[in-house]
Amino acid sequence: MNSYSGVWMGFVYGYIISMHFGNDRPTAIPSSRRSVYTKQPLPENNWFHFVGIIISDKIMYIYINNKRAEVVYDGSATEVLYQNVGVPAFGEYKTSTVLPLTYFKGAIDDFRFYNRELSEREISKLFHEKY
Repeated sequence: MNSYSGVWMGFVYGYIISMHFGNDRPTAIPSSRRSVYTKQPLPENNWFHFVGIIISDKIMYIYINNKRAEVVYDGSATEVLYQNVGVPAFGEYKTSTVLPLTYFKGAIDDFRFYNRELSEREISKLFHEKY
């Protein structure tokens, strides 16, 4: 049985950014995940800086290019649970046991996890970093 667990970000409906967490319940149950979606799609063929912050089921932020995006909430999970199965995946998404993997088309050049909420000042500093 497929289930939602952990935390993930992705794109839906073309170029709408989504961020989710799951509580390890079956995927067909609306209470198995909590999600936010940006209200506006992103233009194609551009570089973007994303920051996703999950504080609770009611406070989730997505920053795009140093600006907090307007989001829409969906789902009703209230806690994050993780499975100890498999390995983390970047740039791929398995939608079911029958359908093939879908892959991110583009480049990911810097990926970080933090165990705390970043301040707006820290997000701005990350956005303006030079490599």
